[in-house]
Amino acid sequence: IQSREHNPNIKRWDHHLSVHQEGDRVRWVDDVVIDAGWQSAFAARFGLYVYRRRHRHRKALELTGRILPAR
Repeated sequence: IQSREHNPNIKRWDHHLSVHQEGDRVRWVDDVVIDAGWQSAFAARFGLYVYRRRHRHRKALELTGRILPAR
């Protein structure tokens, strides 16, 4: 599933959600690309918070997250 979002402060918020079967479990992977100019670091931390909270609410067994610099 993919989405492309934006608002006046965030030029680009591209979200790619993939789901992988691993035995009797499923792994959800959220890849998000954010371009918010000088606010990108703050927007990235906010995004990490939002997706962690969302998956915690869904009773995720394990949560990992990382913020990488633009390539």
